[in-house]
Amino acid sequence: MARSTPTAEALRLVLEQESRRASLTAQQVRLLAVLSAAGAAEPPELMEAMGASPSQLSRLARGLVEQGYVVRVADDPHDGRKCRFVITTAGRSLNGRIDALLTAARRPYANHTEDTAA
Repeated sequence: MARSTPTAEALRLVLEQESRRASLTAQQVRLLAVLSAAGAAEPPELMEAMGASPSQLSRLARGLVEQGYVVRVADDPHDGRKCRFVITTAGRSLNGRIDALLTAARRPYANHTEDTAA
């Protein structure tokens, strides 16, 4: 089994703590990051970016919608399958906080070569 580097371990701990604090799974945090970069996206785009099935994406997005981090916008009032997910201000704020914490967690290791050594 590969040994985790101190940088990877620090990043994992930050993600774990923030995920728990926000009552999200690691996959939901990842989906939030994808939506933060895109602003809005349709399910097929998100499924590709996440490597998720339609049902997996639906479960992940539902939790984000329920907590107010994402809104589901119906693009066709006659076809509920036609929608896009849009990140909210709260979602952007949470994603920004997580990004800042990850950046801070990387900083002590920025000049080390441990992560690039084979």
